[in-house]
Amino acid sequence: MNDSGIVSAVLGHFGCANLVLCTVCFAGYCITTKCLYNEGINPYQLNFIVNFLTMILLCFWLRISPPPTYRSFELPYYLCQSLFMGLMATLWPFAVYFSDPANVSIFIGLGPLMTAIINWKFGLDQLNIVQYAITATLAISGMALALQPKFIFGNEPPDYMPFQKYGYCIMSLAVFCYACFACCQRYRKTDEVLTLFLRTCLTTCIFGICSIFVSWKSLTFFQWTQIFLLILLNLIALLCLTIGCQETAPTTSALIFLLEIPFTYIGTAIIFGEVLNISQYAGVVLILLAIGQYLVKTETTSDLTVSHFGSCQTPGHSPETTPLLHSGGGNAACYAA
Repeated sequence: MNDSGIVSAVLGHFGCANLVLCTVCFAGYCITTKCLYNEGINPYQLNFIVNFLTMILLCFWLRISPPPTYRSFELPYYLCQSLFMGLMATLWPFAVYFSDPANVSIFIGLGPLMTAIINWKFGLDQLNIVQYAITATLAISGMALALQPKFIFGNEPPDYMPFQKYGYCIMSLAVFCYACFACCQRYRKTDEVLTLFLRTCLTTCIFGICSIFVSWKSLTFFQWTQIFLLILLNLIALLCLTIGCQETAPTTSALIFLLEIPFTYIGTAIIFGEVLNISQYAGVVLILLAIGQYLVKTETTSDLTVSHFGSCQTPGHSPETTPLLHSGGGNAACYAA
């Protein structure tokens, strides 16, 4: 293996480690947020405080250490990335508000399927229809087992919450925004701190405007402690998410992000005492197996093809294997040019 191959492998493992840490922090963030919601804090108030204080912290960070790679002509791309991240961060807390954190996390299983479609749509690769259909069918079946919708199973699951269908729809949109962000970050990197700062400015404005129209609740010292914990978890999670998406293939990053599902289920079982029936846990396992099975093929199958995300536009990017995809005419045209 040459030096560039070694560097690529090291960066790949570094990206994976960041994504694993991100999933742990996101699980903790969702569970802590739900705890504060259950204590009667309005979601607009809570998310405005968290985002405003995070924005101030990042502002000081950028003043002390300006982003070394930023160029003024890149501002539109940074704003686009901040929009994707901001929408994801805005929709996620509302999904948790309407539904159970563990059930919401199940929808992360749609991430790899969405990244595969996005890559195919923009001509980065052709879609392996058979592999995609098998994976999607198994993943959706697992989601049905875990969520146990009434129109299929005939009765409500033990963790049923009113209006949870709205939370599921909102979370689907949040996962789509994540898939777009992951693909774009691998295509062209941005400075993670500046991207997070712009995203936090957006979410602060959104939640600030919404919080004007609701009554605020006075907070206890313990609740402020939880809020500062939220800020720390949010900051670490989003920084690790950005770095991880830069150094890891979009499909693979979405696969690693699936770890948030068991972490959230374990956390809700410990914090809220929610123990589900065996079929729901079987559904979670089926999702992990369905989406994760082609990650194993990355290591074991020799004829997997290679896709180059932005290799023409960004010198030095190394190829990566995407098991749901086969290389297509987009890359050929890129090299021909």
